[in-house]
Amino acid sequence: MQDEFFIDEQGRFQMATDDLTAFMEFLQANKILCSAEEPSAFTAEGRTYGYGRLHHLYDAEAAEDLHRHWNRDREESRTSQPQRS
Repeated sequence: MQDEFFIDEQGRFQMATDDLTAFMEFLQANKILCSAEEPSAFTAEGRTYGYGRLHHLYDAEAAEDLHRHWNRDREESRTSQPQRS
């Protein structure tokens, strides 16, 4: 499953559950209201995915921009951490 980020016409988006909570906290810290849809989890390629939902559809573009920023920061922090042997 790819790490593409898409928000549907109902304001729903899906992510790996280990990332979903952190990203939703990031959205809320940036004043984008959202919530998790708990019963909507599924597994693909050995990872569990879940859904979040924006409370306001007008926040979709801001959420997409924030996802790019959040994902870039997350990747940079992973590559800057020393490798364990």
